[in-house]
Amino acid sequence: KLCEEHPDIMLSKSTAVVLEEKSPLRRQSSGGSSADEQQTLKDYEAFRDFYSKEKLSQQHHSLASTPEDQGGQQTSHRTTAWPTRGRLRAGYRDFIKSRALVLGFGLGASSTMLLVSVFIMWVSYDPRSGAIHELVNGYYAIFRAAFLVAYWALIFGTAQFIWRRCNVNYHAPLGISRDVTYTSTFTVVFSSFFLVFGSFIVFVLQLIAPAMFTQPLQVLPLVALVSPLALLLWPTDRPPLFFFVSPGSAASHRFLFGEVLATVLAPWHSPTFLRTFIADVLCSMPKLFMDLLFSGCLYYTGDFEGGLTGQCSVKGSRAYGLAADVLAVLPFFLRLCQSLRGVLDNLRRDTGKDATPRATRKHLLNSTKYAASISLVVVSIAKGNAPPAESTQGLDQAWLLLSVGCTAFNFFWDVAVDWAVTEISWPRPGVGDSEEEESASSPSSRLARALNTVPAGRCYPAWVYAAAVVFNGLARFGWAVYVSPRQTVVAQHTILLLAALELTRRGVWSVLRVELEYAKSAEGERELRKTKEVFLEAGPFL
Repeated sequence: KLCEEHPDIMLSKSTAVVLEEKSPLRRQSSGGSSADEQQTLKDYEAFRDFYSKEKLSQQHHSLASTPEDQGGQQTSHRTTAWPTRGRLRAGYRDFIKSRALVLGFGLGASSTMLLVSVFIMWVSYDPRSGAIHELVNGYYAIFRAAFLVAYWALIFGTAQFIWRRCNVNYHAPLGISRDVTYTSTFTVVFSSFFLVFGSFIVFVLQLIAPAMFTQPLQVLPLVALVSPLALLLWPTDRPPLFFFVSPGSAASHRFLFGEVLATVLAPWHSPTFLRTFIADVLCSMPKLFMDLLFSGCLYYTGDFEGGLTGQCSVKGSRAYGLAADVLAVLPFFLRLCQSLRGVLDNLRRDTGKDATPRATRKHLLNSTKYAASISLVVVSIAKGNAPPAESTQGLDQAWLLLSVGCTAFNFFWDVAVDWAVTEISWPRPGVGDSEEEESASSPSSRLARALNTVPAGRCYPAWVYAAAVVFNGLARFGWAVYVSPRQTVVAQHTILLLAALELTRRGVWSVLRVELEYAKSAEGERELRKTKEVFLEAGPFL
């Protein structure tokens, strides 16, 4: 039966004979116990699941040994014995530990380089920083674009780990291959971190000691800028600078690149959940478009000396200013087009029984939200283009009003629609406890038990949803400043911190948004219907 289900497992005829002779099922026919039969079936299920889920090669699990028969006599031929349950677990644990060691090393090294790079970029804005002050003359924006892409990839890999840990089948809602796992994502992320942040650190050393380097200053920033795209389009399943092969990752990356292009061409493509997800992420990265425009302009014109005041600036070139304004609006415009396309698709499917179905109203409200965000960006651009002698008091008031309104609207939409937190049946402290448990526990312990209980129909403990709502509200305070071009509220080097905060907020949003989509799917309803409220007895849910 095993050979029929897994033809890649080669068992010789002599091995099959030995296994048949050693089988408890055979022994039961001559007076064995039914417990042996049940244990054999359990061992077979574990063995089959191990091979089907992990798909590890036979050489990692086959045990080349000389089996002995029941009487202890050794056979005259070498065969491949059936791995015992204990040895299978030991091999699997060794495999997991090896991967955890390499991934942990990559995470530690990448985090260290990230913190060092952010600190250097922060310090470089001080004129007293010496040679590294050259960073602010254009190179800062080039590295910032690469930083944001690499950081979001790290956030998404962490979200994949959370989904996997909490049994959220994220592949079905997103419509991506099962080859896209957090392990494959982290391998690409760490390669990207080593290339991006390694280039940045070497570039800083080149600024401090230029006599030690022969290449021009423009080389290393270009390496950092193109590294994420090169890794996304890497033709093999083994990314550079890493040891693991992730089967199917190259094809998945090409599929993802095609979905990004379809998202950019939103008016001509139907909005799937994955494409709306990508567009929402792009709405959290408006500075990425600006930095890519600035970087492309620098390398096209070669005006590295002019920097922020030369041809690649709003004041230095009218064409550049127009392109910057268009790109500032582009992410929200793409999401607006997807919402309007959703309205049109729903109206086409409308049978006439309900003139304003719920899905159509949802898309219309979503369109209003992104139209308001576009208005916020347009007002900010108008403020920046106003002549110095002209009063901008009216524009300032309009920007402040739109900032507060858009922030409140977006926060409400995240909590009530994208997460459906308002529909959760929250567990109440003490409800469901026995009289002995209620009398022996304090109010704080009953509250802690309620917060650590998974609500019915959801996948995370209650405290996760409460913490996400609080964090989302706090992180939204800097959103209006971050998405507004030509703002003068904070210094430009603070934008990197606001961008990291916004991407972290988007990561938290993704964890709950995909979980809700999975819970609403047929598979999620079937799985989550089996349980009501589940209390996590011990240990954090991660």
